[in-house]
Amino acid sequence: MVRIAVARALGENTSNSSDITSPLSTFLIDRCPAVKNEAIISLSNLGSMSQPALSLIVQELANSDAGIRANAAAAVGNIGDGDTSLEIVDPLTVLLTDEDIYVRIKAAIALIQIQLTIQPSQQEILDSAVDELFLALQNDDHDVRLTAIKGLRRKELSTDPVTIDH
Repeated sequence: MVRIAVARALGENTSNSSDITSPLSTFLIDRCPAVKNEAIISLSNLGSMSQPALSLIVQELANSDAGIRANAAAAVGNIGDGDTSLEIVDPLTVLLTDEDIYVRIKAAIALIQIQLTIQPSQQEILDSAVDELFLALQNDDHDVRLTAIKGLRRKELSTDPVTIDH
């Protein structure tokens, strides 16, 4: 599809990202899940430059498509670095109990990414995210375990290392 290719191409062009965020954001309301998903991935790849689209991506955390929810969670983590507002933390926290393992892992990693500036009142949320990653280490799927390891590694590299007492 042409719209998917356009979304992908826009996400790969980082020369003038402020001009790219707006057209990519329009793809977030596309009826085609593949187009929406590609727009989310592209905005995620642009990182903090996609901050204007963050609220639209947060809405996709409730999408019925697990792939879109997982990619939206990853995007929120990449774009919303340091943003611990309830509008971001609450939907990610809900995804820690999602039926899909990849959604749970991506939400946990996103919480770890944005919680590097955690408030003491939110420590329990971060602990739940880390617990979810430790549970994923026991999954039969190699890719699930690998993704969990990467998430735990990201936590280890933060200012508050993971203590392995599980």
